[in-house]
Amino acid sequence: MRTLWFALFCCFASAQVQAQTSPDFPALIPAQPVAGQDVTLVFALGGCFISQENVDGLTQEVRVNGQQIDVFLSFLGTPCGVPPPAIPQDYFLGAFGQGEFNLAVYTIFADEPFPETTAGLTPGFETTLRVGGPAPVPVLSLVGYVFLMLSLLLLAVWKMRRRMG
Repeated sequence: MRTLWFALFCCFASAQVQAQTSPDFPALIPAQPVAGQDVTLVFALGGCFISQENVDGLTQEVRVNGQQIDVFLSFLGTPCGVPPPAIPQDYFLGAFGQGEFNLAVYTIFADEPFPETTAGLTPGFETTLRVGGPAPVPVLSLVGYVFLMLSLLLLAVWKMRRRMG
């Protein structure tokens, strides 16, 4: 009988816990993107929480307003005994221009639409996303071009000598 009461207590307690993230997540991939490169958020809801479409049929929504990026994730909290390990999921954020952005992730219950504003909401995760400039294309210096031309000239002379001799 004690075991039954303990199991019921654990189920009730786990249903009352708010969505929590795993200590290994969230993560941004790539961690240091360059301008125009796609960015993905890897986020894991821990315990008895799973990603679920909200009332509008969406599991995520990304809003960019200047240097602020707000990400809304929809989840379903289910009562369970022993919480399973967190399962990471990928959420595509898009590509951004060069600059520094404030990224805030909000988790919303699946039975609600995503809110119009973030007023009164506390983000489950916040970080700064630094997007670097486009990667420079390496070019040769003047010395490099001279060396390349001399190498090609020597190769041509060597080939011609082999044909003649």
